[in-house]
Amino acid sequence: MGSVGRLVLEENVCMVEMARYFLELVQRDSCAECIPCRIGTRRLLEVFERVLKGEADEGEFASLAEAATAIGLAAKCDLGRIAGRAVAEVARHGQDELKAHLEGKCLATVEANRGWESVVGRDA
Repeated sequence: MGSVGRLVLEENVCMVEMARYFLELVQRDSCAECIPCRIGTRRLLEVFERVLKGEADEGEFASLAEAATAIGLAAKCDLGRIAGRAVAEVARHGQDELKAHLEGKCLATVEANRGWESVVGRDA
C-alpha cells in the first residue's frame, strides 16, 4: 500500500503561496498522531502566513529550513515527511521569493490555484 504523486506547475507559480497551500492541506488531512506533523507543520504554516503578510523577519528563513528538515525526518507518515522536505526546499531555494513577499511583492505572475484537484484516473 502506498501512494505516489507528482505535481507539475508552471514556472511562474508563487512557491511561497504554494508552500502555504500545501501546509494548509497537511493540517487538514494529517492524522495528527505525531507531534512533528501535527504541531510542526502548524508552526511552519504560521511562518508562511506571516511572510505573505510581510510581517516575518528575514532571519526566520534559516530556522524555517531547519525546522522543516527536522519535521521531514521525524514525522511518522509520508504526508509529514513530504511536507517537511517540500517546505525545506522552498526555504532553501526560494529566498528571493520569500524576501520579495516581505517587501509586499510577489515575483510570480500566477498565484497558486486553490481549485487544484486530482486528474489521475479521470477521463479526458
